[in-house]
Amino acid sequence: MTKEESIQAAVDKIIEEAGAIHGMVANAGRTKHKPALDFTLEEIDQLWSVNVGMLGVRQFGFANSN
Repeated sequence: MTKEESIQAAVDKIIEEAGAIHGMVANAGRTKHKPALDFTLEEIDQLWSVNVGMLGVRQFGFANSN
């Protein structure tokens, strides 16, 4: 969920094979087992980019807006 090129390739392949994308489940996630106040800013950024998965949501939106 953090590499835009990989997500776009997957979206393109689905559209090529199925004709369209009619739904999406954002099901990526990861965690670190430690107190929230012990996270570094880098760890928070990594967790946010995977868990929120905005790249996938953005690619899905672009694919379906055309």
